[in-house]
Amino acid sequence: MAKVSRTAGRITTFFSYKGGVGRTMAVANVGFIAAMAGKRVLLMDWDLEAPGLAVYYRGVTEHEAAGNIRKSNGVLNLFTDWRDALLTATRPEEASSIFKRFKSGAPFKDCASPLLPKTRLPAGAKLDIVGAGSSIVGTVEPLPYAEALSRFNWPSFFSDFAGGLMLEAMRAWARRNYDIILIDSRTGLADVAGICTMQLPDEVVLCFVLNRQNTEGVADIAASIRAARGNEVAIRLSPMRVSKDRPTEEADARARAHRELRNAGLESQAIERDMTRLSIGAAANIPFYETLAPFVATSATADPLTFEYLRMTQEITGAAFDVPKVDQVWIDSVRRRLQPRMTTVEYLGSLKTADPDRAFEEIARFLDGALDADPSRELHADYVEALVSAGLQASDWLWSDDREFPTEILAQKAILLLRQLHSIGEGDWRLHLVNALDEYDIRWASGNRERSLKGNAERDAILASGPQTTGTLVRRAHLHVENARLRKPSTPWGKVEDELDYAQSLLDEISGPIQPEEAEGVALGHAEIAAQRANVFTRDPKLGNPAEQWQRVIKLLEGPEGSRGRSLAAEAHVGLAQLDEDDPLASNRVVTAAQLWRPSVTRGIDRFIKLTSIILRDADAGNQSINFSIAAFARPKGLRVPIGIGMHGVTEVIEFSRLLEQLALVADLDNPLRNDALVAIAEAAEQQLNRATRIVVNSDEKQNEVQFRKIFAAYISLAEVLASAEAPESAVESLRRRVEKMRDRLFRASK
Repeated sequence: MAKVSRTAGRITTFFSYKGGVGRTMAVANVGFIAAMAGKRVLLMDWDLEAPGLAVYYRGVTEHEAAGNIRKSNGVLNLFTDWRDALLTATRPEEASSIFKRFKSGAPFKDCASPLLPKTRLPAGAKLDIVGAGSSIVGTVEPLPYAEALSRFNWPSFFSDFAGGLMLEAMRAWARRNYDIILIDSRTGLADVAGICTMQLPDEVVLCFVLNRQNTEGVADIAASIRAARGNEVAIRLSPMRVSKDRPTEEADARARAHRELRNAGLESQAIERDMTRLSIGAAANIPFYETLAPFVATSATADPLTFEYLRMTQEITGAAFDVPKVDQVWIDSVRRRLQPRMTTVEYLGSLKTADPDRAFEEIARFLDGALDADPSRELHADYVEALVSAGLQASDWLWSDDREFPTEILAQKAILLLRQLHSIGEGDWRLHLVNALDEYDIRWASGNRERSLKGNAERDAILASGPQTTGTLVRRAHLHVENARLRKPSTPWGKVEDELDYAQSLLDEISGPIQPEEAEGVALGHAEIAAQRANVFTRDPKLGNPAEQWQRVIKLLEGPEGSRGRSLAAEAHVGLAQLDEDDPLASNRVVTAAQLWRPSVTRGIDRFIKLTSIILRDADAGNQSINFSIAAFARPKGLRVPIGIGMHGVTEVIEFSRLLEQLALVADLDNPLRNDALVAIAEAAEQQLNRATRIVVNSDEKQNEVQFRKIFAAYISLAEVLASAEAPESAVESLRRRVEKMRDRLFRASK
């Protein structure tokens, strides 16, 4: 490895008269090899009309660093900032301050971004880049990059704004801070090309292919450099895309190039030496995606292209280097990032009906591809959303009789992708990430109270890390309400109140006109706060009036729709009904709750007993029992969906059947919906019997028969009650068949 130098750096411009000769690829590879050998290297992209130097580090530069490079100011910003600062200076001391600031090097340092982290380089080495410019350029009149470039007056910059002083400050800063400065110059004879070949460099490498236009063009440039700078600027020659077979046509072209360059004032011996030592051969196997030679070579230690760039680096720096040591893990990582592993949103959707094995493998591959992709160039928002959705929800449709798919891995990769996008700032993925974390917890990681509180803290930090939109503030408020709910009952009211007050303060930050759907979210946020206060006050009425809070919830949710709004309104009606079970409106509230969200009345046997007793004690119990049964148990027409009854133990299952009997017995004979209610009761009994049987089969085998007999007796009794209540015969027979089927299953299991 070469010893790290701390003498003044050397500026080398790579110039080509025509494009497409391989100039930029040479700059990228020489810079990489020199940095890996311990040098402090700066690359500067002066090809302002077609910048692309950083592209050769695609896959090598980490995503976050690549994003920073794209966003950073660059060469054009430096010129416009100097001009604009002098334009706005009104006093001599202001102009003097501008000169001093640029002379210090601060503006140039701000534009330099690392291409590789320090951990990839030898101690003391650097590999930085100053790009062509940012997307918006200028301070006096900010313009898109292309417009700013087309309108920039180069002659005026030097004649009216002392541009030479700025260039000298840039040159001095670069030579102080780097050993090797490589400039990728604009082609042709533009003003920028003159700066890069005449004013800035210590050395110019003229890159060309062996045809007439290229050789005559670089010969003219060589003559111009000699005329303007004499021998102050060294001129080197690099023929590129040279045939390895050396056909007769190429021999003729080399002779013509030699003649043209000698006529330009270059020495014959120097021409011949460079034509040999700095030549870059044609490489037919270079891939379509541009990157550094060591990462695409079959073997970096035996790759002709890598060796040619190594030889060029040694010639330019005057130091002996080894082939850069790039470990295989790094090579594999870069190659993986460069592989085209993307698809379309439509194809992702089609995987739901594809062969499960293929679907699983392809979703995993696409997620890996997205994790390794360049977010700003390769990942569109709709594609990311579809891919994340596929990863999180694959467990819903990926199944096979002979294989259990590890779909949690897909969900973890989907969340990792969102975390990566969030961390590097490519778009606003905060809400997507928080929602994905919520879905993951529901599916795979529903945990204890402390884990949930910790998870909410992380989600709040994610949402707080960017602009506070209406949606973000509402979501954060929900997290703090959830924190209040998760607190132990023994938690002092003050701590719970702090969470709720903070949630309220977040909602209070929302101001100005908002969209209707946003207004619904805000109303829901206020309702969640009121509902949590009502729950606390119900446990301890000394702290406040729960009825007032439940009424507030109902009032707030008169407009908003959606499952969360309906479930919260249902909880409010249940809460009010349970506060005063003798209230004449209590049974109406129970029915309303069931209509809004049936789990609010069927979730747990204790709640179901209380709410059913309210219905049965009502003065109009005959009609209310029918309304309640339909709301709580009836299936949507044409759908065989679970009703969602939350009773599991044997005692609960038997108690549930007893309550169903009572609802059936009091059903009003004259109500036209009576049969619908009795059918709903029978279907609820069937579903609960089926679930209970599965649970009991998995319990202690010695008790199975006894438990089953108790359950069968209860549900046979219910079937008889339904028959005596003149329920539709088909519903009664269906329940009886279910009992017989479960009885047969018991006998098979016991044998």
